[in-house]
Amino acid sequence: MVRNFATQADKQIAVLRQLFFMFVVYILYSPSVKRFYCGQTDNFELRLARHNQAMVKTTKPGIPWIKVWLFEVDSRTEALKLERKIKGRGIKRYLDDNCPEWKNLFEM
Repeated sequence: MVRNFATQADKQIAVLRQLFFMFVVYILYSPSVKRFYCGQTDNFELRLARHNQAMVKTTKPGIPWIKVWLFEVDSRTEALKLERKIKGRGIKRYLDDNCPEWKNLFEM
């Protein structure tokens, strides 16, 4: 019985997240390895901290990571679609096409 309640609570939390939380697609840049990283989350500050604390295997070598671009969407589904679009186009090329002022943020 407790197990079913936990499952129901998890479902309710997921529904509430969809209703009240925005999702963010973000692009980071690492000056140390001169690479971009694109991801999506519902808590950007926590996610950026995890990247910069070496808690994410794929971004560990590039510490520190700098925020270049954020885009809010209404659902995780939209966030995943945009993330795939950016990665498919190439992160730098996507930025050049959609946010040309990104180059002014820092020297490369």
